[in-house]
Amino acid sequence: AEKIYVLSHGALVESGNHASLMEMRGTYFALVSAQESAQRVEEKEELQITEEEAQQKRLSEHSNESAGQRLAKEKKEEENRVKEINKNYKVPMGRLLRYNRPEWPFFVPALLGALVDGSVMPLCTIALVGAMKGFYKVDKDEMREDMEFM
Repeated sequence: AEKIYVLSHGALVESGNHASLMEMRGTYFALVSAQESAQRVEEKEELQITEEEAQQKRLSEHSNESAGQRLAKEKKEEENRVKEINKNYKVPMGRLLRYNRPEWPFFVPALLGALVDGSVMPLCTIALVGAMKGFYKVDKDEMREDMEFM
C-alpha cells in the first residue's frame, strides 16, 4: 500500500507508508513487532514439534512396533485421556450464572412461559379425549351432557 492509516480507538493516530511508520516507532511499529514476534514463536513451536516427531520416528524404527500398532496405541491413549477428562471435569455452574447475570431478569418470565407452554398440550389432550368419549355415547341426552361439560 502506498499509504497506511493507523486507527486507535476509532481515531486516526498515524498515516504514511511502511518505512515512515516504522521510523516513527509508534502504534504501527508496535503492531508489526508483535506480529513478527508471534510468527517467531510459531516457527519455534513448529521446529520443536518436528524435532519431537523425528525423535519418535527414530525410536519407533528401533522398536519392534509397526506403525499401525503405534497408531492404535496412541489412539487408545487419547481415548483414555478424553474419558478421564470427561469423568473428572465438573461444569462450574456458579461461573455460568455469573456470565448470564445481565439476562437474570428474563429468567422468571421465560420459566413461566415454559411452564404454560408445557402444560397446554396435556390439557388440550384431556379435553379432546373427553369430547371423543362423548361421541361414543349411544344416548343423545348423555352425549349432550358430556359435550356441555366440556
